[in-house]
Amino acid sequence: MSTKIKAYKLLYINDRELSSDTDDTDYEIGKCYDERVFKKSKLKRKTTKHHKSTTLAVRKKSSRHNYDKKGNIDNNYPTVDTWSVLPTEILSYVFQLLILLPSDVPNVRLVIRCALVCKHWCEVVKQPFTWKTADLSFMGGSKEATDSNIINLVKAQFSELKELNLSGWIDITDKGLIAVSKYCKKLQSLNISFCQRKEISKVSENSLLALAEKCSLKKINFSNLRVAKNYSKAMKNFLELSGINLTHINLSQNIALGSSLLTSVCRCCTSLKSLDLSNTSVRCVSFSNLQDSCQLLEELYLSNLNLEPKPFKHQDAQGFPALKACSLAVQSFPGWLTDNLLLGITKNAENLTHLDIRGNSQVTRKGFFLCTTKLEKLFISGCEVSSDISELIFQRWSHSLLYLDLSKIKPSQESMTDIVNCVLKCSKLTHLDLTGTSVFDVHIQHVLKSLPNLCVLDLTSCRSLSRGIKRLHSNEQLGILSEKIKNL
Repeated sequence: MSTKIKAYKLLYINDRELSSDTDDTDYEIGKCYDERVFKKSKLKRKTTKHHKSTTLAVRKKSSRHNYDKKGNIDNNYPTVDTWSVLPTEILSYVFQLLILLPSDVPNVRLVIRCALVCKHWCEVVKQPFTWKTADLSFMGGSKEATDSNIINLVKAQFSELKELNLSGWIDITDKGLIAVSKYCKKLQSLNISFCQRKEISKVSENSLLALAEKCSLKKINFSNLRVAKNYSKAMKNFLELSGINLTHINLSQNIALGSSLLTSVCRCCTSLKSLDLSNTSVRCVSFSNLQDSCQLLEELYLSNLNLEPKPFKHQDAQGFPALKACSLAVQSFPGWLTDNLLLGITKNAENLTHLDIRGNSQVTRKGFFLCTTKLEKLFISGCEVSSDISELIFQRWSHSLLYLDLSKIKPSQESMTDIVNCVLKCSKLTHLDLTGTSVFDVHIQHVLKSLPNLCVLDLTSCRSLSRGIKRLHSNEQLGILSEKIKNL
């Protein structure tokens, strides 16, 4: 069996919802498929001669033209022939867009189904230039997610590939990734997160270096991927080779990574736009060096780290002028973030829209004097939120806030009332999390009345509320909640 047939059969594994085009009388299977996969079962039923002739006439008539209700030919709708002769370039572009659209069915399979329409569509699907993006994470964890299958796919289709997602391919080894580096030389984005069984993966430094040497990678997602042997050393060598091109790095959930890796990032990755080192063993961070080296940084995620930051004065900091999202939350460790650090990290970040400082109880009112006026998402769960802090927050960002997390804050009853009154000023708010707070029914009644755009309201574990409403409410459930509170 040819490589291309193997590749297509692989993408159809466990797929029972084939395109209805296979039922058309003018359908012909493309040469690249194994006909046994699509062979129709023969249905046995008795038909009269009159019924058979009428059915054939209707099929023949409908396959040529489109008719309106009166039986006249309607030329306003495209015929099957029109679609079958679309220029190759346009059809290929349509398939590329189809791959990118959100769908309940894996988009790779949707494009393969399009090849069942006619020979022309089949030929376009077979062309490598149709495949610029391939998300194969839907195969993760299955017995088909193996080296041999990814080798067949990259040989048959992926010579023009720019983005590849192999998340969850727990059995992939160096053999499969080396094949990717060999046949996908235009690859720019690679996701091999969660490609490991138990505590360690089957991927070693050899395949990572092959990818760095042969591909011009710009985006990598190696989260929850513990490379065999010395992971920190392997990643340092990888960054030495490909760091200058990298714009997005996700190494989260890798406990084996130490603080020395951040030194390599500062030295090699000067074009970096997104960095995620959450849930790693990084402890020592020099924010001043990071700001000096990565002035283009737009996203910084350092969540749940037991950090010991080096001395840092926000007056002398360069800041991250392009910073849009910053996550410095802690959960398993004591909060390390101070007012001085927060102001230094977010200095000159006028376009900051996402800030997550959950669990950092040392941040006071002084730390919220940020230069941004466009904050849309704010997470301050577990922080010390007083009436003064809430007044400052809503005075500065009530016009822009869309998502607000106030869960597990423990103010006094009077302060809680003041905080809720400030929340009512955020007319654009769509998500509000009040989990574990001391809000009362009257507070929720005011919230529902004053926030017309609210889509999600989380009231889980709010002990002061009446029974039956202490849970997550979304969309139409908010209307039911409003009626229920009125009757209390």
